[in-house]
Amino acid sequence: MPREWGKKPGAVMGFGCMFRDLAVFAVLVTIMATSVAAQGKPGCQSNCGNISIPYPFGTANGCNISSHFFIRCNTTLNPPKAFLGDGDLEVLDISLDGSLRVSYNYLIGHDCYNSSGRSLYPQLFFSFSEYFTISHTRNKFTAIGCDTIAYIEAFFEPDSSNGISKKNFSTGCLTFCGDAGDVINGSCSGIGCCQTAIPRGLKWFYFNFSSRRNHSHVLSFNPCSYGFLVEDGAYKFHASDLWDTNFGKNDYPVILDWTIGNQTCEQAKMDPKSYACKQNSDCTVPENGPGYLCKCNPGFQGNPYLSYGCRDIDECETQKPCYEFATCHNTPGSYNCSCPEGFEGDGRKNGTGCRPIFKPQDRESFPILVVTL
Repeated sequence: MPREWGKKPGAVMGFGCMFRDLAVFAVLVTIMATSVAAQGKPGCQSNCGNISIPYPFGTANGCNISSHFFIRCNTTLNPPKAFLGDGDLEVLDISLDGSLRVSYNYLIGHDCYNSSGRSLYPQLFFSFSEYFTISHTRNKFTAIGCDTIAYIEAFFEPDSSNGISKKNFSTGCLTFCGDAGDVINGSCSGIGCCQTAIPRGLKWFYFNFSSRRNHSHVLSFNPCSYGFLVEDGAYKFHASDLWDTNFGKNDYPVILDWTIGNQTCEQAKMDPKSYACKQNSDCTVPENGPGYLCKCNPGFQGNPYLSYGCRDIDECETQKPCYEFATCHNTPGSYNCSCPEGFEGDGRKNGTGCRPIFKPQDRESFPILVVTL
């Protein structure tokens, strides 16, 4: 239905009203996008506690696109918590942009010492499903300690003969300090704490540590080294972490990238029955890992994995894009503006707007007095 914004030509909006309307608009768009995008498959559970479960994920057979996207909702907890598959990887957030925010309290490696030498150095090996990859743009490898050289040994592709990859990568950082007073809270620049980027495509990894003096000169306040992956910005270093012997029991968020299958967009489109992108959406190439993602076309929003899950955005309602006294007409995936009779232009606020049409007879209706000196 056409909508007319009831302002008279020449009306001026005050800055206070303008900012108020912009704030309301921003909140409205955010609420609409969140509610529409967080759609589960019809007839399926769409939430677990305060976590939204949008399709292609689901909590029961037939509610997810495949078993790899199964979410186990543990209702014995209060509030209920979501877990990926049958494991202990807690799901904190699912985004249709291809990211999964998770938490796992065993994702911290440690290397501890006492007066006799090394006391605890468990070798922990971590791996994820082929459909999930650790985000190289949104996570950091972090190490803390005052006599610490920490590495992350990474594997990219499995080798069928031994279960690990022949392609590997090692990265890490070192951190030293002579006294607890040397460290700066909030800083991970190499004094008590260090951080570094991780490689693209990381799926299998383990932590490795070494120490120059076996922590002997810092044992009184730093008996252990720790290494872990963490969402960029989610961990803030504090000096007390150096002597906290329970630090390894903490859990920090990590961002996983997920994709549909392992086909390219071109390959997936050749099989319409299994192609995951529904009406008013298109296939996109993910930043990390094989497979593909789906995204609603411009002018639509919602869940591109559901049939007709991408719904038209009513720009007339959400953006109010037309000139103050033009009429807005919403169309599928777009909109247009029309000026009232006697005016011309595209009617858009960011375009030519609406301006009066001057006809030749309009000029003749005004007499001109010529004065000669």
